[in-house]
This record gives sequence, C-alpha cells and structure tokens, in this order.
Amino acid sequence: MSSASPLRSDGTARSTRRVHPRSVVPVLHAVGFWLAVLLPFVHLAILAGGQVGEYPLVVGGLLAVNVVGLVLGRDHNR
Repeated sequence: MSSASPLRSDGTARSTRRVHPRSVVPVLHAVGFWLAVLLPFVHLAILAGGQVGEYPLVVGGLLAVNVVGLVLGRDHNR
C-alpha cells in the first residue's frame, strides 16, 4: 500500500499528467492552417447567398478568425 498523498505540502492537488508546451504548438499551427484554408469557402457561401448585409458582425468575426488562422497556420508542416 502506498502512503503517497495526492496533495502537495501546500494543500493543492498534484498533477499526474503534464502537457509539454512544445506539443501544443504544432496543433495550433495545424488548426490555424485549416481554418485559413476552409473559411474562405464559408465567406463565398455567405457572399453568394447575399447574407453579408444581414449579418455584418458574423462576417466581420469570420474575417477576423480567418486572419488569426492565417497567422497561426503560416508555419504549419514546414
């Protein structure tokens, strides 16, 4: 039987699983890349449907997400 406590000496819970920051970066690059690739098709559908005037905040938000995707995905799979 183990007498190891799941709490640290300061009373906070001890983490048994750690995520290395470098393992998250490739995932962010991949997500950004695919957002930048796929969102223009959504923009085209909104433009073709004539919905731009009805939902300007949605269109602006999608454009902002697309720019974030372009920035995050620029180094994907180099």
